[in-house]
Amino acid sequence: MKALIALFAAALFTTAVADDQSKRDKTRDSSMRTSEVKFKQLDRDGDNQLSKAEAQSEDVLSARFSKVDSNSDGFLSKLEYENSENTDRPVTDR
Repeated sequence: MKALIALFAAALFTTAVADDQSKRDKTRDSSMRTSEVKFKQLDRDGDNQLSKAEAQSEDVLSARFSKVDSNSDGFLSKLEYENSENTDRPVTDR
């Protein structure tokens, strides 16, 4: 009987963890799509990178441009831009 209760508890815990991970994945996917849409709107010339001039329409991004431009090439790649949207991750473009 104790084994059955332990098995039930383990199954319940596993289901709860999986459900929580699924919710985090959906939130992250939604955030990435939103970031991608914003990037495309800012990228007026369609070259898949943001210049300082293109970034100026977004005040926070414009103010942080040099910090977000991790490879100091004067442009923000999609990865640099996405990382700037999520300050929990380091800004790298590899």
